[in-house]
Amino acid sequence: GAFIRLGPLALFYFAIIFPESLAFDRKLPWIKWIVIAPMLLRAGLSGLAFGLLAHHRDAVLGLRAALVAVDPAGTDVELGMIGLSFVILVFKTVTSTTRDARRRLLVLDVGAAIGLLPFLATYTWLVIHNERFRGWPALLCLAALLVFPLAMAYAIVINRAMDVRVVVRQGLQYLLATSGIRIV
Repeated sequence: GAFIRLGPLALFYFAIIFPESLAFDRKLPWIKWIVIAPMLLRAGLSGLAFGLLAHHRDAVLGLRAALVAVDPAGTDVELGMIGLSFVILVFKTVTSTTRDARRRLLVLDVGAAIGLLPFLATYTWLVIHNERFRGWPALLCLAALLVFPLAMAYAIVINRAMDVRVVVRQGLQYLLATSGIRIV
């Protein structure tokens, strides 16, 4: 549950800092934490709820009220964060000062459009029509989601958007952090 909630948050943070921080973030770096902090709390509570669900179903019912109180429009905020991430990446592409940076960001923009727009459009349509996210639309949207990480890998490795050593180091740090969380 927590990792599902962290996806839009990670995408939002990635859009702000990659390949360099937004000018707005450099001037007021604390602003992003107004959105990030409640979403981190919600992700933690969601993870706790899913963990308790396996052995203590009754305890989860009390936690559900806390989840709703922390963020009553959680899914809407998460969808908004995904959309805002896409807007930030496009803004960075348009305002990029060098052709090389613009080319790398354009690869990410196309990957994000192919990977994220079908998911956002289908999910929004299903929410409006009060239907469940399953069947072929869900399968196709989830398959399309693979395009964005592939575009990111292409931009990093082939176009040298980031040094590969940095990517490996950050990946190892993430692996150690998630393993530490699981152990705790």
